[in-house]
Amino acid sequence: MDYHGFPFPQPRAMDKPSRCNNIVAALERQFSAIAHDARRRGLPVAESVPAIWAPWMFGKWTVIVTHPEDARTVLTQGVDVFDKPVFPAAPLLLGNSNIVFSPHEDWKRHRKVVNPAFRRGWSAAHFGDLGQQLFVRLDDAAARGDAVDMKFCMSRLTLEAIAISAFGEPFNALKDANSPMLKAFEAMVANGMNPLVVFARPIAKLTPMWAELKQQVDTFNLHLLTIIARKEAALKARKASGQAASIDDMDLLDLLVDAAEQEGDYTHEDMRNAVVFFLAGHDTTTTALTAAIYLLDMHPEAQQRARAEVLAVLGCPSTDLSAADFPSPTSAETARLPYLTAVIKEAMRLYPSIPHIPPRVTTSTVTLRDGTTLPPGSRIMVAAAAMQRAPWLWDRHNEFDPDRFLGIDADAMHASAHDFKWIPFGAGQRVCLGQAMAVMEMRIVLAMVLARYEWTVAGDDEALRGTPRTSRAGMVQMRDVQIMFKRLA
Repeated sequence: MDYHGFPFPQPRAMDKPSRCNNIVAALERQFSAIAHDARRRGLPVAESVPAIWAPWMFGKWTVIVTHPEDARTVLTQGVDVFDKPVFPAAPLLLGNSNIVFSPHEDWKRHRKVVNPAFRRGWSAAHFGDLGQQLFVRLDDAAARGDAVDMKFCMSRLTLEAIAISAFGEPFNALKDANSPMLKAFEAMVANGMNPLVVFARPIAKLTPMWAELKQQVDTFNLHLLTIIARKEAALKARKASGQAASIDDMDLLDLLVDAAEQEGDYTHEDMRNAVVFFLAGHDTTTTALTAAIYLLDMHPEAQQRARAEVLAVLGCPSTDLSAADFPSPTSAETARLPYLTAVIKEAMRLYPSIPHIPPRVTTSTVTLRDGTTLPPGSRIMVAAAAMQRAPWLWDRHNEFDPDRFLGIDADAMHASAHDFKWIPFGAGQRVCLGQAMAVMEMRIVLAMVLARYEWTVAGDDEALRGTPRTSRAGMVQMRDVQIMFKRLA
């Protein structure tokens, strides 16, 4: 589809939020480039920046929208209006059929199988145990006077949380830096997310990196297939003895094995792709936790206010307690932390891990809010990062202000509760399945950290200036943020 004839700004050179040194500078240059192109071509520029533009992406023109009403249209309409395009450039590690990029019919097959794993409640004690494991690392760093790489710590914690939920077996990500399965997964993801692999696979196949990646994928698959075989044997043994397992006692891989047994068309490759996707999804929670801790240091009054709320709910546990004995909040207690929840929402507004919601393709004619008509076959994306910092949608759009979320139900994480201006979990049928798990994990871990420590940003220079680095291909991740922790007196 050629959009040269459409009334959209088409900036020829535009920084992507994930490729720039920090997201604020990237979005400012992005908005400036779009507005400049619109004025040059005589197009109207309302409220500083057009809400629709069309850059050249992935080999074709792609319509980008940043208005909440257009986001609602794109994300909530059914398959008769929008579907996911076949996306052959998806990373090798996600496979050809997965719950993110697959078109509707294939997506429904995956969703039917994994839904039960994400409809159940999550154990607050499980996340509390992970918080205690984190404390061992933070206590040791505090005793030595060392700074902690926040993204590294939070990545290990969130990966462990999903590994247990997916496999029922730990990676030991916080305890053992040399865990074989952890090392295999991290190496596979590092190479699998290389832009050359994601966007130019034929060229990547000519490089030594491709052979290395294939070996890493094979190594991880061997670990995973061993676990699958063990779970298949356990399922047969249960059925032979007449025992029935409760869904609440089954992890994601248990459910996938059971589905394969019942339906016959859910293969080992399907299981592997589903599990790898959910493991890769830990980046969203990693980014939010890292951003929240960073922002709470840059705004000491917010840190004090959040800590006061936590201590009012938890009491004042002694910081002399060992990591293993330090209490964690229950699920009911986390529901009594509205300001902490607002901090999490604001961190996710300012630093969403995915700058653009994965694309849709129109299956029928679509009319956007300004009257623009898109014919069938048009590709369209919602620019979440741009919308969540748009100056025409948010007062003090680049400022950290958790109070903006206090008028909204603390448990409301869906886009409609925020008028589709806040969409870090997406919306509609393809909303993030793991959002309930992620929110509980973030509340518990942040509450525990606030109750035990105070902290200051120690580096790097960009973070100290208030403009932390966020560059990574395809993602918006806060990087190189070093934190000094100190136990509360």
